[in-house]
Amino acid sequence: MNTDQIASYIRSGLKIGGALLAAHGYNQAAGAASDLLNCSFIIGLAASGLGLLLSHLTHSAPPSASGGASKAGGVAALFIALGIASYTCGCATMSKGADPVVVRAEQSISLANSTFDLAVHLDNADRALSQSKAPAFHSFCEWLRTPVIIAPLTNSFPRGLAIVRSADTVIQTYESTHSTNDYAILVSSLAVVESATAQAQQLYATAVTTIK
Repeated sequence: MNTDQIASYIRSGLKIGGALLAAHGYNQAAGAASDLLNCSFIIGLAASGLGLLLSHLTHSAPPSASGGASKAGGVAALFIALGIASYTCGCATMSKGADPVVVRAEQSISLANSTFDLAVHLDNADRALSQSKAPAFHSFCEWLRTPVIIAPLTNSFPRGLAIVRSADTVIQTYESTHSTNDYAILVSSLAVVESATAQAQQLYATAVTTIK
């Protein structure tokens, strides 16, 4: 069994297993008339989405004698493993009565912080080479470095750090009030964190196959 066959099995398993877990989580939520943010639903969506990302990266990578497609698939598989492990470990340690949206937000913030650090570290190794070989990745890292103020923060930080710190502050506020308004702000903040993380992962996976 070669690498491409193994990658194909991983992609198929993630899509099928992710769909089953998401459906299981949805049924649990529907049966309890509760929020959809439960473990099975979150992990299922993560597995399905990351499985699709792996398929996209594998099929969009140009074939080469050095095995570019396989390398891209391997890198994407690494991110999939890290992402699912993050959600799985977080769910496994969720204490009884813990607020699912807070748990999810904390997991997402942790993953975002690690992902942003990894991306910027790769770009810092040789910014000129990164800009030449992977301009989209380099531009994204510059975007992460740009100082900004993101509410509710009042001080300027590099955007990557500001995204993480802002979301963390929003979590603390929501935990102290549990108000509907602060819940909406937390969900909105979480969407920003997860969107930026997904973009960083995709660009990083592409960059490591082109920066040599």
